[in-house]
Amino acid sequence: MLAKRRKVDDECRSFNEEWMEKYFSILHFGKPTCLICNQSVAVNKEFNIKHHYETKHSKFSEYRGQTRKDKINRLKLCLENQCSIFQKQNTESEKNTQASYEVAKLIAKNMKPFTDGDFVKDCLMAVVEVVCPEKKKLFSNVSLSATTVTRRIEEMSEDVKTRQQDCLKNLQHFSIAIDKSTDTTDTAQLAVFVRGVSSNFDIFEDFVELVLMKGSSYEGHYNRSRYSEGTVAVY
Repeated sequence: MLAKRRKVDDECRSFNEEWMEKYFSILHFGKPTCLICNQSVAVNKEFNIKHHYETKHSKFSEYRGQTRKDKINRLKLCLENQCSIFQKQNTESEKNTQASYEVAKLIAKNMKPFTDGDFVKDCLMAVVEVVCPEKKKLFSNVSLSATTVTRRIEEMSEDVKTRQQDCLKNLQHFSIAIDKSTDTTDTAQLAVFVRGVSSNFDIFEDFVELVLMKGSSYEGHYNRSRYSEGTVAVY
């Protein structure tokens, strides 16, 4: 019978603090990392760390005593600064994306053209230029182009649709209400609403769909709704 191959992760190897001064290596995000080239060593083992140091950075052996310690501290500070810059960039990117979604939501809520995102961006930059010009670069990274606003609204719409379908799947009993009206171009419309109750007796009531009625008269009709896989189908 073949012996089960041992995994490195199962050996519970710990990083030895002495390796920092001996091999210019520290434990960074759970992996032994070289302070000189910022390269991670695959295995947390002295042989691997020593091999990396001797084959790629042997010239650093000339640093000894306090000089060696000072060099290590400078390299550690440099690595920490690099990490803080990356974290700051990621945070700023997330905030810019969130701001873009918020503006797109307002545009959709107020039924404005998607191209108004560019106008909003111009207004925003004009305000920043006067109030806080030092943050102009930060605000300029918020994307509000027509393409971006369209994509944001489509993503939010799809999310709302998915959430609505999830709620409909949990309904034990439901009823449908419909109402007819006309828009500004005298096009007939049929508004469909669903109201139901879940197994936990939670009441759900929401607008499902707006159906355009074709023809000069109300020839279209609303057939018996079908409740299949939690979705109310409208014909």
